[in-house]
Amino acid sequence: MTFAPEPITGRPTPVVPVDGAPLPASHARHPAALGDDAGGGAPFPLTPNQLAIWTHEALFPNTPAYTIGGCFRLAPGVDAARIIAVLQRVVESHEALRLRFRETPDGPRQYVAPLDGYAQENGPGDDSAFGIMPRQDGNDWDRLIGFELCRPFDLLDKPLFRFNVLEREPSAGHLLLIILHHLIGDFSSIDLIVRDLEQSNLGLSPGEATPFSRAALGQAPEPPAKQPSLGQSWRQAGHLNTHAAARDNQYWTRQLGPLVQAGAAKAARLPRPAAPRFVGFEVRRRLSPALTARVRALAGRFAVTPYILTMAAFLLIEGWETGRRRQIITTTMDLRDRPDLRNTMGYLVNILPLGVEWEDELSFHALCVLVQDAFRRALPHRKLPFAQLVRDLRLVRDAGAQPLSQVLFTWLKFDAGFGHDHVGKMFVDTYVPARNLRAGITHDVVLTVEDRLDTYECCWRFDEDLFQPAKAQEVAGRYQRLLETLDDSGNALLGDLFQTLCRGEAANESFEL
Repeated sequence: MTFAPEPITGRPTPVVPVDGAPLPASHARHPAALGDDAGGGAPFPLTPNQLAIWTHEALFPNTPAYTIGGCFRLAPGVDAARIIAVLQRVVESHEALRLRFRETPDGPRQYVAPLDGYAQENGPGDDSAFGIMPRQDGNDWDRLIGFELCRPFDLLDKPLFRFNVLEREPSAGHLLLIILHHLIGDFSSIDLIVRDLEQSNLGLSPGEATPFSRAALGQAPEPPAKQPSLGQSWRQAGHLNTHAAARDNQYWTRQLGPLVQAGAAKAARLPRPAAPRFVGFEVRRRLSPALTARVRALAGRFAVTPYILTMAAFLLIEGWETGRRRQIITTTMDLRDRPDLRNTMGYLVNILPLGVEWEDELSFHALCVLVQDAFRRALPHRKLPFAQLVRDLRLVRDAGAQPLSQVLFTWLKFDAGFGHDHVGKMFVDTYVPARNLRAGITHDVVLTVEDRLDTYECCWRFDEDLFQPAKAQEVAGRYQRLLETLDDSGNALLGDLFQTLCRGEAANESFEL
């Protein structure tokens, strides 16, 4: 049976927090509307992956599934109003941030809108693109951040970003909250925004990796060099309708077809809600510097990268949880592998599926090798859009579940300047909330390993329609204990590792009782 979603229509953005509790009056800000001018460049079609997101939004409206964000701690003394001024210049410089979307008789189209009078004050629950939240007694920043991350965008002819400066005590440094819809950006785009702000503060002249100078903090920057159009850049990042795409299609059909036939692509966690909310809650586990160093040393001993080793451990935990030994795990790949794309904002990532079959009699070292081999084989075929791959495989979809795989592993490496000497810099580090946040989620489980130089921080996100907090803590804790249990040789059998972990958990429970 086939069906087509209804076209997306304009809709008010819900302003009630996900937990249902009203925001305190101290969070009120002046509402600010954007101009009505919807002019700009000529409309052009959505990429296959954008179209998949658009279709998802039509089927499941008013959810934060594809809302992404990051919160950063600014250095003491950085002025909030000047940050907003520079952010407006960032929007002028990057066409992707000015993308807007509309339905047409030919289907959804996107176009680059002109800058049209963005207001500089806004508040939780309105659609303004820029805002400053003044410091007041009783501000609960963690709750406000979670509220904004769970607030969906109105997709029709509206800006799909929100930049908010949360004012705090001068000695603490303000917070900058950057929120994008995946239609216009990815986490690398957030990095580009942070980089442009930082380098403008450092006084780099035009042409030095960014068009901004220190003068941009108070006045317009010099005109940047002419860049390829957004449509040209995005077309260069993929290769649909080419011989390479045909080869990629053959590869994926050959590699994943048998696993799909064996049921590896079906949702493992059933039943699923008829109206999924696509809201996840975080569980964070920071590995000690000693354990982080040990993981790196083990990866070197196994001749794999820490990325591969930690992904293999994630696959193993998921296999134990679901009882599956034929698995498809997904990870993300940045498509900015050409010099002319490195500074391009937009949705320029692709989902890379990896099919792995293993048995309990396999060693962990051998599992790492299997994952590495799957990754190396898949890497040359990473540019075929995931949405195209899903269509070509003709999958039977589970309503509300991601196709092909419902688990996602990502790796995030932090800049060496974050968390270290920040004299003269605009940013100190990322802001880690005191409590676990709720945010949009597209998969059942997402694990992001954050490489913070001397430590790895494992940021788990679980779909709260499918997981209870106690179960999520159990999964996150078992993953960390697995890393702690690995021996130097890596020769321990996977079945034995599982039994060792179970005995340790039972002993801990008995001790607690």
